[in-house]
Amino acid sequence: MLSFTTVLTKITAIVLFVAAPVVQAQTSETDSLLKMLRALPGVQNVKTHFNPEWKITCAVFIRQYLDHQDTAQGYFTQRFFLGHRGFDRPVVFETEGYALSSSSELELSKMMGANQVQAEFRYFGKSVPDSLDWQYLRNRSAADDLHRIRTVLATIYPGKWLSTGTSKGGETTLIYRRFYPDDVTASVPYVAPMILGQEDPRTDAWQKNAGSEWCRAKIIAFQREVLKRKAEILPLLTVYAEKRQKKFPKGTLRVLEYMVLEYPFSFWQWSNVPCDKIPETGAGKEDLFAHLKQVVPPDYYTAQTIRYYEPSFYLHLTELGYYGFPKSHLEDLLVEVIHPTHKEFAPQGVKLELDTAFVPDILAWLEKSG
Repeated sequence: MLSFTTVLTKITAIVLFVAAPVVQAQTSETDSLLKMLRALPGVQNVKTHFNPEWKITCAVFIRQYLDHQDTAQGYFTQRFFLGHRGFDRPVVFETEGYALSSSSELELSKMMGANQVQAEFRYFGKSVPDSLDWQYLRNRSAADDLHRIRTVLATIYPGKWLSTGTSKGGETTLIYRRFYPDDVTASVPYVAPMILGQEDPRTDAWQKNAGSEWCRAKIIAFQREVLKRKAEILPLLTVYAEKRQKKFPKGTLRVLEYMVLEYPFSFWQWSNVPCDKIPETGAGKEDLFAHLKQVVPPDYYTAQTIRYYEPSFYLHLTELGYYGFPKSHLEDLLVEVIHPTHKEFAPQGVKLELDTAFVPDILAWLEKSG
């Protein structure tokens, strides 16, 4: 009979014999990928990190021109995440609208067993120029960024590519396809709002007919109740900020009024709160504030968040369009925000004039060729 030590030694040897080639193959593939990435034109840094969803995951930093049509204007470094499964696999290319915090597997990548590239939008996250010259923040330039990433990675991934994005990233998917229709085989924008005007009136018109008449009346009644009782609710907002060590550069009264103005849009857009959960007139101040911050988080108005979304507001107000704040039913109760506008949250001291031809051009292309 073999001793326990002998059996364990034999089992270990078998495991090592079986596992070693797999580990070696994995290491070899990683080394090959890293070598190819670092040899690509413009790539300045490649960092690997662990993600169990992929064989290999990398954060890649690539040099991009501020203006691809006039390269003399300088450059910045853009970040994208790469999830690698195999050189022979297709690629899902996510066209982000904002910053990236990490690489996460997309539904389409999982469905197709594909590689995945997620490109951070210029002027967000780690993809910010040294000097924030806002004239170079354009959707066409962002499409040029994506095209360059697609072009340089084609030598590594020669198979088919599919682009996708959500919300502002979905808009980016359409805009990228508009200017570079042959870069990908298919595009799947999960959400892609095409907005007409800095304050698209269609949003207001939709809200006037959304849900039931009873629900719409409750929304208006709630807005008015909060504003009527602002003296009771403002201390709750102050305590909320102090506990979380947050600062509201606009001031608590201005923030509260903007939260009330934002409430109807956020209620329909993403709150998932049933109409019968809207507090009734006469409800306790704590209930009113709890519901308001559930639908419109106060953190949206902190210095850090405002700074994060400045590039987004700039793009919405100069190219993409946005929505306004219906206020006629509240004008008698507003104290500070007499003329509500999203321009207040965009970069200050810069021209915020909408290019009224940009979105219609995307729509015309989409209807004709998309």
